[in-house]
Amino acid sequence: MNARFRKEIRELLPAFVITVLLVGLPFFFGESLAEVLPFLALALGAAALGGISFGAEFQRRTFPMLLSQPVSRVVLWREKMLVLGVCLALVSAWATVLNGWIFRSKGADGAALFLIPLCAFSGAPLLTLLARNGIAGGVFAIALPGLLIAGAVALAPHGWFVGNTAETLVVVILLLYCCAAYWLGNRVFKTAQAIDGGSGELELPAGLERVFAQVRWRRSGGPVGPLAALLKKELRLQWMVFLIAGVFVVVALAGALLWRVRPESREWAEWIIGADFMIYVSILPLLVGAVAFAEERGWGTSDWHLTLPPSAFKQWTAKLVTVLPVSLLLGVILPGALFFAGYGLIGERTTKMPEVEAYQGWLIFLSQLLVMSVAAHAGSFSSGTLKAMLVALGVLLAGVGVAMLVFAVTPVLVGQGVVFIQDPVHPSWRFAIRGLLLLLGLLLWFSFHNFRRCDAGLNNLAVQWGTVLGVLALLVALFRLRYFV
Repeated sequence: MNARFRKEIRELLPAFVITVLLVGLPFFFGESLAEVLPFLALALGAAALGGISFGAEFQRRTFPMLLSQPVSRVVLWREKMLVLGVCLALVSAWATVLNGWIFRSKGADGAALFLIPLCAFSGAPLLTLLARNGIAGGVFAIALPGLLIAGAVALAPHGWFVGNTAETLVVVILLLYCCAAYWLGNRVFKTAQAIDGGSGELELPAGLERVFAQVRWRRSGGPVGPLAALLKKELRLQWMVFLIAGVFVVVALAGALLWRVRPESREWAEWIIGADFMIYVSILPLLVGAVAFAEERGWGTSDWHLTLPPSAFKQWTAKLVTVLPVSLLLGVILPGALFFAGYGLIGERTTKMPEVEAYQGWLIFLSQLLVMSVAAHAGSFSSGTLKAMLVALGVLLAGVGVAMLVFAVTPVLVGQGVVFIQDPVHPSWRFAIRGLLLLLGLLLWFSFHNFRRCDAGLNNLAVQWGTVLGVLALLVALFRLRYFV
C-alpha cells in the first residue's frame, strides 16, 4: 500500500466509522426509528464521505500540491475514487444486511440503500471540485438528485410517473445522473488548475456589509471596533449556512410547483418536500454549530486567534451572538414559515391548520439549540466541519440510546403523572425545558473550555461526554419517576 492510499484511508476512516455507527444504531432502537433514520443517516454520511474526499484538500489548501505531484491525474483520481467507493460500498452493504435482518419480509425499499451511496459517490466529488468546498459538494449531492426527480416528474408525459413504472423511471434517471456526474468529475479533475487560496469563500450580502461598515465603537479609536470585526468574521464563516438555506427553499418550491402542476404525482411531491424538510432541519443546526468552531481549526488559525487583543471569552461570546440568531432564524423561523405557508397554499381545505402551543414552541426551539450546541462542542475539538457534524450526529444517537435505555429500566413509582404534550398546564413541560437548558449550559461551557485550550485531550473529552450523558440519564429517570404514567 503506497503513501497516497494510506493518506486517503486516514482521511476517510473517522467519517466512515461514524457513518457505520449512524446507519446501524437506529436498527437496534426499534422498528419505528429504523424505518426512517437509517436512510437519513446513510444520505448524510455518504454525502459527507464524498465531500471529505476532495473537500479536505481545499480546506487545508493542499489541492495545488496534490496536482503538482509527479503522478498522472488518472492515477490520483482512481486512487481517491477507489478508497471512497470501498467505504461507500461497505456502508451500503452494512445497511442492506441490517435492513434485511430487522424487517425480513416486511422490508424497506432496498434500492434506496444502493442508490443513495451511488449518487454520493458520483456527484459529491464533481460538485466539490466545482464549488471548491466539501460542505457545498455534500449538500448539492443531496439536493441535485431530488431536483432532477422533481423536474422529470413535472416534464414527463401524463401517466408516466404512476404505479410501478414510476420507480423504474426514477432508478433509470438516477443511474444516468451517476454516470454523467462521474464522467464530468473525472474531466473536471483532469483539467483542474491549482489556484492558491481558492476555497470558494463568498462575501457577505452588500446590505450586511454596509451595516457592519457603519458600526463605530468609541473606545476602539478606529473605524470599526474589535467586537464588530469579530461578528463580521463569524458571519463570514456562516456563508455556507445561508447557501444551504437557499437550496432548501429552492427544493421546497420545486416540490410545491410539482404538487400544482401534476396532481396525479402528488405522492412524489410529498416525498420531495418531506425529504427536503427532514434533511434541512437535521443538518442546519449541526452545520451552524460545527462551522463556528471547526472551520477555523481546519484552517489552522484557532491558535493564532487566541493571541489577538480580544480575550478568549469575548471571541467565544461573539461566536454565540452570531450562531444563536442564525440558528433561530434559519433553523426554526424559516422552515416554520414555509411549512405554514405551504400548508395554507397546497393543504387540504377540509383540514384545520395545526396549532403550536407556546410550550411546544419552546421545546422545539430549545431542542434545536441543543443540537446546535452538540455540534459546537464537537467542532471545538474536530479538524473539519464535516467530521464535526458526523461526530455530533453520533453523540446525538448515543444520547437517544441512553435516554431510551434509562426510560425502559426506570420503574414507575408515581401513578398520577401525565405526559406533558397531552396537558399544557402540567408542570412536566417546565421540567423538560429546565432539563434542556441545563444540558445546553453544560455543552456550551465545555465548548468554551475546549476553545480556550485549543487542544482537548481524550481524557477531557471522555469526562465531558460522560458528564453530559450522565446528566441526561438522570433527567430522564427523574421525568419517568415523577411525571410519566
